[in-house]
Amino acid sequence: MSGRELTIQRADHPPFLALKLSGFLAQLEVYKLKNQVDSMLVQDGRFLILDLAEVTFVDSAGIGSLTQIQMECKKVLGQLALVESRHPEVTQSLNVSALQQIIDIFPDMESAYGALIKKHGLKNEVVRADSDRKMTEILDQLKSQLERIQLLEERLSRIENQDVALAPPTPTPPASQTYQKW
Repeated sequence: MSGRELTIQRADHPPFLALKLSGFLAQLEVYKLKNQVDSMLVQDGRFLILDLAEVTFVDSAGIGSLTQIQMECKKVLGQLALVESRHPEVTQSLNVSALQQIIDIFPDMESAYGALIKKHGLKNEVVRADSDRKMTEILDQLKSQLERIQLLEERLSRIENQDVALAPPTPTPPASQTYQKW
């Protein structure tokens, strides 16, 4: 691996998802981060901490990807937090971009963790998309059962219509019996 690649290690810190990044957060590497974050937000949760401590370089594409990730987190009612880089060039780039105005940046993982727990009123419980997945599964099961009930109602209606059609006609009295002459 060259120093210009971005490496990503998952390092969850419940109730938050966390990624430890190292190397270059630059144009040719940001797709790796975006792909991983997209799948994590869909499958695992909505609160994300990106540890940039070992990121040695960031360019405008890297800053743009962090902004996009923040928007994705907000879409799922979550939040992105960053742990600042140990490299002054990266910190300077983030400061110049004014990224700290839209994303909370912390000196270390523990600070990020503590501040987010307090801000969101969370406890050390895992905040995951599991509850959303379970709700979706339940709704799918209910839809399936509703479709079955509708099919049964249709069949019952057809059976009832057949019974009426197959029933012998109700005899009508002959006309001579219905009218009496006076």
